[in-house]
Amino acid sequence: MAGSPVCDHAAVARWLFAPVPSAPEAVGHRIVHGGLRHAAPVHLDADVMEALEELVPLAPAYQPQALACIRAVAETWPHLPQVACLDTAFHRTQGRLAQLYPLPRALIDEGLVRFGFHGLSYAHVARTYPHGRVLAARLGHGASLCAIRDGRSVATTMGLTTLDGLMMDTRSGAVDPGLVLHLIRDRGLTPDAVAELRNERSGLLGVSGISDDVRDLEGTGAPQAREALDLFSYRVVREAGLLIAALGGLDTLVFTGGVGEHAANVRASICRGLAFAGFVLDATVTG
Repeated sequence: MAGSPVCDHAAVARWLFAPVPSAPEAVGHRIVHGGLRHAAPVHLDADVMEALEELVPLAPAYQPQALACIRAVAETWPHLPQVACLDTAFHRTQGRLAQLYPLPRALIDEGLVRFGFHGLSYAHVARTYPHGRVLAARLGHGASLCAIRDGRSVATTMGLTTLDGLMMDTRSGAVDPGLVLHLIRDRGLTPDAVAELRNERSGLLGVSGISDDVRDLEGTGAPQAREALDLFSYRVVREAGLLIAALGGLDTLVFTGGVGEHAANVRASICRGLAFAGFVLDATVTG
């Protein structure tokens, strides 16, 4: 925005609040990680803030910024009610087995389980399609799939963090954990360097070497761009097969997110891969 300062999230929030003539009735915040405690929106108080702070290591690219904005609101309007809307909350309906990693029980008991994300987006899909077996594909800069039965999350591709599951714009998604160990032990990378590689230099950008934007990749004839797009679709189809199995079949496939909504060629490629599940793409839809 013209005239906006270049600074941290809290300062930007205060700058946005400055011209507001009076306090609003309440403020809602989208929070990426809510942990195991919360299965619905929650009023923000000191205890909730402390619990959300403890989850910062699991969502370092999102959680600190959101908490900074919450504090900025509290500084500006100290008595204003604030509510956290948690991306993880929608997935708390999953069965225990869908949430577990095959780790030592002590680690499971400490909360190292699958959480899942993009829950606010999936909750909207569930309200729109409240019945039957739905596979929602939230495809954008962050990407995941969610299996929804009768409006409730059954399984999803993201896990403890937002790095699991599908290939994304610059994120690798799921890789062999042994690959991570190899990069650290044998290639000499630090854990922080591996995190940066998997979060910032992988995915569509890493495979293509050109861009993390589907529009850019579709506009070039470079073979590595085509391979990146093909791999993206393949990974969606492969993970979709797992979630269809978790659902015991499929009635509805829903695309959301910037790529899901606008990239017709990507949708077509995924639907071709899911032809075994009975999907036939309407070729007249090109948006």
